[in-house]
Amino acid sequence: MNSRNGQAGRAPGSRRKRLPAAERRVEILTRSARLFYQRGYTGVSVDDIGADIGISGPALYRHFAGKEAILLAIGVGVLDDLVSIVDATLADAAELSARQRLDRTIGPVVEYCLGHRAELAVALRHVRNLNPDRRAEITRRRDELGDRLVPILLDVHPQLGIADAELYVRASAGGVIGLARVGHRNIPRARLVELATGLVSAVLSVSLAPGAEGPVAHTIGWVRSSRREQILHTAIGLFRERGFRGVSMVDIAEAVGVTAAAPYRHFKNKEDILATALHRAGERVTLGMDAALAGADSADSAMNRLLRSYIDVMLEIPDLIVVAAAEQHHLGPDAQAERQRKQQVFIEEWTHCLTTTRPDLSPSDGAAMVSAIAGMLNEVMLSETLAARPGISDELFQLCHAALYPTVDDEAIGETVGQ
Repeated sequence: MNSRNGQAGRAPGSRRKRLPAAERRVEILTRSARLFYQRGYTGVSVDDIGADIGISGPALYRHFAGKEAILLAIGVGVLDDLVSIVDATLADAAELSARQRLDRTIGPVVEYCLGHRAELAVALRHVRNLNPDRRAEITRRRDELGDRLVPILLDVHPQLGIADAELYVRASAGGVIGLARVGHRNIPRARLVELATGLVSAVLSVSLAPGAEGPVAHTIGWVRSSRREQILHTAIGLFRERGFRGVSMVDIAEAVGVTAAAPYRHFKNKEDILATALHRAGERVTLGMDAALAGADSADSAMNRLLRSYIDVMLEIPDLIVVAAAEQHHLGPDAQAERQRKQQVFIEEWTHCLTTTRPDLSPSDGAAMVSAIAGMLNEVMLSETLAARPGISDELFQLCHAALYPTVDDEAIGETVGQ
């Protein structure tokens, strides 16, 4: 029975069931969040949303003024829900220690986030597309949530500052999103909640050193002489900034400083540029993984080297990694199949190493935790400020290592940072 989307019991060719306005709004928000999560905000139109639901554009406009209003409602809904959850869990916790209060909030928040993966991802990644007034509304609600959680986190880690808290929050949220992505694959709901709760608790328990004041700016780097490489590099930056659908071949040509016809001498079309970029990202990750495993002499060594290699690659090519994660649905069937093959090898190698070092994890558990690590790192890479933090490589290693090995104490984690 799927009463929320109104499709249960519909006969072929019948008219779509009319829902009460409140239910239709919920359906629009739920379906829109899923589409924004899968294709990016710029990759979805009002017509796409209407087609997914089975209603016309004018019918959708009876509930929301436009796509941006839908995005705002998704962000506001997630943040308001989280504030309510935190308030409820801390209502009678004044006498508890900061650690106890933090632990009390983790379970309910994780439960909610696992059930609202798409909405959470949209609230984290896409509200930057709102106009200034609407972004201010999101900022106000984020501040309300931060006013409740950040002081507790800083009580647990008094050496840190407010800016450091975002790293903990984004890494934790990314881990939950990554777990939720594979949650239906032979993992009971209770076990998924257990894995996610353990991950978030472990991440929030890591004692990082205070971050330096201000991020280190990304350097432009050496400008390649190859026109093909210039086009590819420029396109990747534009895809990250505007989304794949928000960039044309003319835009790319203008940004490179060549004629509109020039990119076509190197690439068949925009899709060819994207496929080339994502192939390159996959190759970088695969080569790094191969080198890491070749130098390992034990499962523990292999796991540490895999993690370090993956972090290094992501920090070397952050734009390419972000585009690969956000725009892969625009690939053609052959490129999709190639990418999936590479991802499967990646998951298999990581899962083998992880379950060897953690025999308490089943193969399904191990694969889910690998997805969680990818989610943690992807979420951090989406923030240019966090990705440019001094010492971010070691910080990410410590957080991810703690997520994979939650029973290891801080001293043991610290000893692995230099490996």
